[in-house]
Amino acid sequence: MIKQKTTLARRYAKAFCNVFGESLTFDDFEHIVAVVTFLDAKRTFVSWLTVPLISDEVKITVLRTLLIENFTLPESFMRLIELLVSHNRSFMIDSVLYYIGLIYQERNAIQLFTVTSAPILTAADKKTISLFLAHKIPGAMMYTCTEDKKLIAGLRMQSNTMLWEYSIRKDLRTLDALTRR
Repeated sequence: MIKQKTTLARRYAKAFCNVFGESLTFDDFEHIVAVVTFLDAKRTFVSWLTVPLISDEVKITVLRTLLIENFTLPESFMRLIELLVSHNRSFMIDSVLYYIGLIYQERNAIQLFTVTSAPILTAADKKTISLFLAHKIPGAMMYTCTEDKKLIAGLRMQSNTMLWEYSIRKDLRTLDALTRR
């Protein structure tokens, strides 16, 4: 069932991108990422979309308010919402948006990084990281910051294809590997 949902979500996303993909901007992409993150944290919101007692009009209204108005997605997403609701697949909105984001990312060569640090990063730290990544990575990029005390001190920057780490944890792993030889 999960594989079926994934395949179907990819198809909806691909169809949407084939029709509206050229009109999407980097800001739209950032908003899509924000919506997917929000929906991932609010799984109950997605699950109520499966309730048959809730009318299609209510689902459309709520999704419009959330996605178009609150997260400022383009009006073209209303076509997607209406299509998913009419096919009784509104519960797939999070997956479809995720795949739209992936397709946009691939088509526009955007790198998404997760920046992990032991302490919380300051605005100046984030600016330095942004400049570092811009210098090392061609094209557009976007990153999110997380905190991980296990790094002890240092930084880890990871995308789907790249990893850069400078931390005490990495040094300890290296020392451990050397002593096991």
